[in-house]
Amino acid sequence: MLKISFGLIIFLLAIACMAPMGSTPPCYHDKGIKLATTYAFALSTPENEKVQIIEYDELGRPLKRKQIEGEITRYVYDGINLKSTLINDVPDFKLPNSVFDSFSMDFSYIGESDTSWVTSNDEFGRPLEMRGADGNVLYMEYVDCAKEKHDYKDASGGLIFQYEIFKMDGLPQQTIVAYGGDDENKSVVKYFDYKVSEGGHWIERKYNYRENDTILEKRELILY
Repeated sequence: MLKISFGLIIFLLAIACMAPMGSTPPCYHDKGIKLATTYAFALSTPENEKVQIIEYDELGRPLKRKQIEGEITRYVYDGINLKSTLINDVPDFKLPNSVFDSFSMDFSYIGESDTSWVTSNDEFGRPLEMRGADGNVLYMEYVDCAKEKHDYKDASGGLIFQYEIFKMDGLPQQTIVAYGGDDENKSVVKYFDYKVSEGGHWIERKYNYRENDTILEKRELILY
């Protein structure tokens, strides 16, 4: 259903960026963005760059997320409610000359497909419970626009990991992933040195990841 990795952090942040319908900023912090291309690399190894592209609707909700190493996630909505996510592996995908044109294409793919279904939403359409084909379940809780908690459990109810995200003015400040409910086995990521555009969207930030290495992320935006 979900992968515990660098990609997992990106996936959960994409869900966390979903803007509640009818609310006011900072929940709408990605509203107005049509396409965001993020370039991320560790300052110690800048040659190992990771790239992802996220397409948003006019509310600031993700529609499609593509990682250059080959994974595409599609978000399916029914009105305001997120209903499912579909993850496809697309081998050997390369960054196109025209990011927007290529991203809008319907890619054929070879590889595994992983679908998660939302079985419960809150009044704003945000997912409260997502179930995967493997029987694993992701439970989500929200505290206004400032905090989220995700509990990922196996089919028997055992906790695989717990994920928390803390925000300020709509921008993630810290994420905590605790594996198996063990407080000593957790990963803490703190975001800093934000730079924002004139429209208030972040376009650059840093965070520490694994053995105190610093990751730099830069975002190029196409707006509605």
